[in-house]
Amino acid sequence: SLVQQSNSFLTCVRMDTQEQHCTMTCDKQSQLTNNHGLLNSTTVSFRCGPNTAYEWTNLEAGRLPYCSGSIATPSYSRKARLVFIGDSCDMEPQDVDDMKGNLTHIFNSENKYMCKNRCRVNFVDLMCGSRRKKFRKLVRHNRKSLVTAEFELQISSLQHSGSCDVICTARRNLQTFERIFQKFKRTVKHQKYSVRFGNKEFKPIKKSFKLDKNIRELCRDGMQLLNNTCIACSFGTFYNIKTKKCQLCLRGTFQDEEEQVSCKECPNKLPGSGMEGSTAQSQCNELCEPGTFSTSGKKPCKMCQTGTFQPNFGRTSCLSCRAGLRTKGVGSASFKDCISRVLCEPGHSYNISTQSCSLCSRGSYQPESSQDLCLPCPGKTTTDFEGSVSPEDCKDRQCGRRMGDFFGVLESPNYPGNYPVNIECIWKIHPEKNRRILIILPTIEFGDKDCGDIIVMRKSQDSHSQSTFETCESRDRPIAFTARSKKLWIQFKSNQNNTARGFSIPFVTYNEEYESLIEDIVRDGRLYSSQQHQQIFKDRQLLTALLEVISTPYNYLKYANVSHTMFPPSFFKLLTPKVRKFFQT
Repeated sequence: SLVQQSNSFLTCVRMDTQEQHCTMTCDKQSQLTNNHGLLNSTTVSFRCGPNTAYEWTNLEAGRLPYCSGSIATPSYSRKARLVFIGDSCDMEPQDVDDMKGNLTHIFNSENKYMCKNRCRVNFVDLMCGSRRKKFRKLVRHNRKSLVTAEFELQISSLQHSGSCDVICTARRNLQTFERIFQKFKRTVKHQKYSVRFGNKEFKPIKKSFKLDKNIRELCRDGMQLLNNTCIACSFGTFYNIKTKKCQLCLRGTFQDEEEQVSCKECPNKLPGSGMEGSTAQSQCNELCEPGTFSTSGKKPCKMCQTGTFQPNFGRTSCLSCRAGLRTKGVGSASFKDCISRVLCEPGHSYNISTQSCSLCSRGSYQPESSQDLCLPCPGKTTTDFEGSVSPEDCKDRQCGRRMGDFFGVLESPNYPGNYPVNIECIWKIHPEKNRRILIILPTIEFGDKDCGDIIVMRKSQDSHSQSTFETCESRDRPIAFTARSKKLWIQFKSNQNNTARGFSIPFVTYNEEYESLIEDIVRDGRLYSSQQHQQIFKDRQLLTALLEVISTPYNYLKYANVSHTMFPPSFFKLLTPKVRKFFQT
């Protein structure tokens, strides 16, 4: 059943006994949104009936779009770095606090930065050394030390107005944010910025100011970021702090306000009470169970009559068996209660017109016997063959790739589920100038033992080009290696036989001036020898931290200071001498 919000108007018309057409419109203070962002229209129409396999059309996951009354521009945050020359690297916690306060005061008090008390420094990290060779040369022979200061600046959102909508306001705020960094860069270059550490005043090296490429868009709790816009979690949903997404209220709870971080408990929380995504306390009433119905979908309910059935909760009518088929009695909850000439096995559906069983077509499945329809695969997934019996047979055939500034992940289609048969993926990695590639293989799981599935890594598509890696076998033991060429062409192919979980392969690009350090680390067998070290490559959080260190090795000292609870001591014992030796030479 469709759950209506209090700030919308829902009208439905029954076209015949089996089909219904509905239209939803938001009130004047709200805008129509879905899981992808703002919608251009103010009204949405949809229908349900035999021609749609009794699924609502134009609705994601069978739910109405939202009418959001609270929409805002995102705030922005960005990291930057400065390099100082000091007598030593022994920085105190007070030095971090002093610099954080110093930067916050400068950005908000000086008019040229245009912050107007909307800027804040989220953190400051002080680290020994610098990844930039030209700065290391400055202290090589004078017993001084380099200190890299990394900080993150955030500017809060602006209120949009009639003359400048959300998109316009966000663009203006981003332009202001970028100008703040431009002006601060000039301040550093002209030696007009300084900070006190202890009793001494320090000025950063003139050309040491460096911006992180990534600008993060942030929304306040209760709002999720959709297509560059902060949209409040609507009625019937709550904001999940961990996932930073809006989620439907569970059955037995409701939410009658926007922008909330939890749902309210129904007064009498009974098993099976209420509906998912309830928008008002009145929806906490117990729903009609399968095999029953009522005009409101709530109890008290009536039994479905002979020749009809209802498999869902909270329905206002029952479905006909059609073609003159009858049920054994009243209160039927499934088409299997309709007495047909043949009993269809899972993976099949009963064809009313021919009164015979038909295989579920590709892209659909049916886990139960004696059903009149096959269930469509969700989203863009499909099945390998006809006659599928499980939703796990629905597979995403898209080749997986996620890419950040310096590191990314390549994944077999449908990962972590089994990859499809007869699939081919091609990936190309082209690093920026003066950067090399490191590949990490945590595990690979192939389904065909006769080398029918294979992954190849080489310089180009040409089969004679320089090869870095090739295998058609599964492997449990992690391995890391640098590419032999400056760019990589990667191919994965599966045959038409067995499938398996496949792989998720992280890769990272690093500055070639660190090549000797990276080679020293990945070629040391102790990195993979212990079970604790192998677990690092299989844990997503630890592996992400390791990739960041490899892409920017000077970050290692930051992790060494704060991450002893994350990594085993033997890991630091292995890496610390290598990193310190590199930066001291």
